[in-house]
Amino acid sequence: MGAAFVSLTAVTALLAHSNLRLNSAIVGWFFTTNRFHIHHHSHVISESNTNYGCVCIIWDRLFGTFHDADTKDTGIGNVQPSYKNIFTLPFKQ
Repeated sequence: MGAAFVSLTAVTALLAHSNLRLNSAIVGWFFTTNRFHIHHHSHVISESNTNYGCVCIIWDRLFGTFHDADTKDTGIGNVQPSYKNIFTLPFKQ
């Protein structure tokens, strides 16, 4: 049972970070698809503060952090932030 859970988690996380078009209305209600998770990687802070679930998007739907939109610009920008900046980012405005 544990191996099945780990396998499902790994596959879902990989697919959420892929560029494959695997989005469906039924699957997207429970599992994170790349269409939803890419929004979490947006340059816009208000957009990136959504869709935290890497496997189950249902938690974002329940707790109000779900957002469905098209996101064009993703990433961290031109400069790689320091580890200190990465770890303190959630506490900054």
